Amino acid sequence: SRDSERAQTYISLQKEDDFLVEFGAGKEESDIFAGFGPSITGGYFDSELITFNFTKYFENDIRLILGASYENIKIQNSDAKGVTLQDGTKAYDLFIENGSTTYNAALEKRATYGNNHILMGMEARSKEFYLSDFKSNDVDKDIVIGAKDLDIYMLYLENEYKFHKNHFLTLGAKVDHYRNHQSDAA
Repeated sequence: SRDSERAQTYISLQKEDDFLVEFGAGKEESDIFAGFGPSITGGYFDSELITFNFTKYFENDIRLILGASYENIKIQNSDAKGVTLQDGTKAYDLFIENGSTTYNAALEKRATYGNNHILMGMEARSKEFYLSDFKSNDVDKDIVIGAKDLDIYMLYLENEYKFHKNHFLTLGAKVDHYRNHQSDAA
């Protein structure tokens, strides 16, 4: 069986055609009896997520969106036969704590031309990953986790064409550029 508890909250404050402020938080805890490994004997999963977004509306259907988020995940897993790690060792008791922080900014413009409702925008997002704890059998391990930071730059265009009173056709294009910043070990 899997026992779980979850709590979340969302708050928004808005002044029409001026600004929107949003805050969200969530926490989930569960046992991981149906976790990973061939012979699970116990463990848990604990996650936290906090988000904040601010949207400012300007004249001519332009809006600026600024956001930030924080995520933290803890996993403890026990397995009688052990889980093989990337270095070939067996982890009978495994503890991992990792997460990320993300910051983003987007600028969007909406326009209407006849039956065409157009959205164009650009967004930049910066994400930092971290691995704050990795223990196998109560021993700290250094492992390579790949990209530590990720920057994403996006341009997008969308056209929602109204070809009938109740029917729309949506066409969109998006270009993303990803830039990874590698790390040696956590």
